[in-house]
Amino acid sequence: MAPKKNVAEEAFNTFKTEVERNNRYLVDQLLQKINKLEEKCSNMEEENTRKIGEIEENYDRTIELIEQELNEVKIKYDRVNRQPVHNYKPEPTHNTKISRPIFYGNNYDVHPKDFLY
Repeated sequence: MAPKKNVAEEAFNTFKTEVERNNRYLVDQLLQKINKLEEKCSNMEEENTRKIGEIEENYDRTIELIEQELNEVKIKYDRVNRQPVHNYKPEPTHNTKISRPIFYGNNYDVHPKDFLY
């Protein structure tokens, strides 16, 4: 009976070594895939930071162009709407107390108060 035990042990040992070899092979494959994915992620990270930098630069350039155009428009607007100093007339200030609305003061419209008397 001893030889049967040796044959079973040998078969078990060969099976065990084959399983360990397959296990190592699969672990190596998984490690390779993990390394590839880590490398891919780091490449994507670098690419995304580069793209973000480009977008920020484009945004800054666009903001500067818009501000420059706004300044040019303000300058043109100020030139067009500037009154000459010698023709400057300040708006009159009213110190008088108005007892009736202005549209009744032109003597064409009759104020309801005057209409009663």
